Amino acid sequence: MNFERDSFRPSNRSGLRGFIAFIALSLWFLLAILSARPAAAAEASTTTATDLIAEIETALIERGAEPDIEIDLADPDQPVPSDARIAHAVYNPASGRFVIRLDRDMRAIAGIATREWTAPVLKSDLAAGEIVTEADIAYASMRGPLNRGVARDADDMIGKTARRLLVAGAPVRVTDLYAPVLVNKGAIVTLTYEVDGLRMTHQGVAMAKGADGDVISIKSIKSDRILKGVVRGPNSVMIAPVRLAQEG
Repeated sequence: MNFERDSFRPSNRSGLRGFIAFIALSLWFLLAILSARPAAAAEASTTTATDLIAEIETALIERGAEPDIEIDLADPDQPVPSDARIAHAVYNPASGRFVIRLDRDMRAIAGIATREWTAPVLKSDLAAGEIVTEADIAYASMRGPLNRGVARDADDMIGKTARRLLVAGAPVRVTDLYAPVLVNKGAIVTLTYEVDGLRMTHQGVAMAKGADGDVISIKSIKSDRILKGVVRGPNSVMIAPVRLAQEG
């Protein structure tokens, strides 16, 4: 009898191991199902940053962006709560960059706002010191943030002198141009008075240099008075009518 009992022990042990393995597999399967449910629920309650583009556009327009902007998100697939709303927005009009904060967890959504706009550009490169003429200018469509420092009209460029090399086809910054000097300091200039259709001229000495439209001081050769006038052309200065009575 002892021999028979001993002969069945390995079989009993194998059955026990199988039973334990079955229980372990069942528990693992059950845990997998239970852990998948919260994940599915969490996935159902989230969306992506792309779904907030309309709200982002509205927020940026309220902060000075142009109505026809297009939104480029840094991470379009960034997950966000489906019921989140914009709590705060920071927008830089010069670069077009923005950062949006959501009310649920204050997570950040970053990107850039761009738009299509037209600007005058040069047909060919212009060296420093050269003057822009109407024949030098063409118009080109641009895509990107609207740089408020660039020339938006040909009148902003024509007759101006380049401070540095200006590259063809690129927007031109207003600060890269300056009005050419029409009157140099110490130059003999023509002073012009106009009163009630009467036009009188005489000469003076420029006390400072000036471009078109600049107000400079002029010493009258006739009376040695110091007058103020507006530069209107090469060595030509317009004196305000009130000065006529003082000149007598």
